[in-house]
Amino acid sequence: MNVKGLFFADKDNDYWLAEGQKPKVVPSSKVDTQAKLGVLQDNITHVGVYNGGFTEDGEGYNEDIVLFDGQKAEKHRFLTDHPVSSISVCGSSVYAYQLTDDGVNLSKELIRFSSLIVDNHYHPRTISTHDNILTSDNVVISNPSCTNDSIVFISSQGGNSSTIKKKHNDLDYNLRRFLTAEDTEGENFSYATIEQWDAKTGNRRVLPLVDEEARPVHFHESQIGYSYYDSHSLHGDQFYWWYGDGGLLRTEVNSGKTVRLNRTHCQKDNWSRSCFWASFSDKTVDVWYHHINEPDRVTITRQDLDTGKTINTIEVKGLEKIIHGAGGSNTIDRSFAVNPRAEKLISGQKV
Repeated sequence: MNVKGLFFADKDNDYWLAEGQKPKVVPSSKVDTQAKLGVLQDNITHVGVYNGGFTEDGEGYNEDIVLFDGQKAEKHRFLTDHPVSSISVCGSSVYAYQLTDDGVNLSKELIRFSSLIVDNHYHPRTISTHDNILTSDNVVISNPSCTNDSIVFISSQGGNSSTIKKKHNDLDYNLRRFLTAEDTEGENFSYATIEQWDAKTGNRRVLPLVDEEARPVHFHESQIGYSYYDSHSLHGDQFYWWYGDGGLLRTEVNSGKTVRLNRTHCQKDNWSRSCFWASFSDKTVDVWYHHINEPDRVTITRQDLDTGKTINTIEVKGLEKIIHGAGGSNTIDRSFAVNPRAEKLISGQKV
């Protein structure tokens, strides 16, 4: 949902709902597993990535790439070797990240950075390939911010004790300094980082998250994996994100310095992916919160990005039957869309 309308899709059609217009149903045949979805800078054109599974010989992987411009759907079959793990949107272009290998040493994991869409046109091309350093599958790239072809997001790094001894070209810091004693003695370790990618060259920079005194900040790996941010998280050199324990954080892109602004929702060790979903704007963040201890209760809370203070909270009514479903089945809420005219309601103004 954006200021122009609401887009959604199934395996047979693409749908577009815009205020004051007749709903559009556009035939769009594709595989039925939508992995990623991004919207281009016109706020109408949507690009969906649909996982089609491995080819019969197991040597390739099928992805359907669908461009919907509000009037028609254009599908392309992207034959590759591994699934697209995540995408980034920069203006009218879309870039993909894939965890892959070099085709010789299958145990050596690589990250491939490629274009899928360039200036509204399908144009798949590998831009760069990097050693996977320590990056684990828990890296969550919901919809990273991109400004002037600079892509920024939070990631989780993980590895084992043998990795510590290796030199990694993407790391410009001493890895050992950012591990606890338990990390270096144990078999596995993990820590949080902020990544910056150049969309044109594919160059990658990875920095660890540190506190205001440049000391390593240690986060729970799973809660990093359940963090959220979006295309509006980057404000100059400041990157705002929602941590897995239910708190708002701010990280400096060029230093990794991270400040916690609040902890307002899920308690430590009591969280789930369906607990909340965060949507950022220029000055605020709106958080959809499904209360764990009150399963029938859903709220939307607006918070100030500068202070972390709550501006307003509204109760979302009438979802009990949808959430719990018929016959005892449960529906997991993954995100939310709000009509732009509801702005006054979320801001706490009278409507």
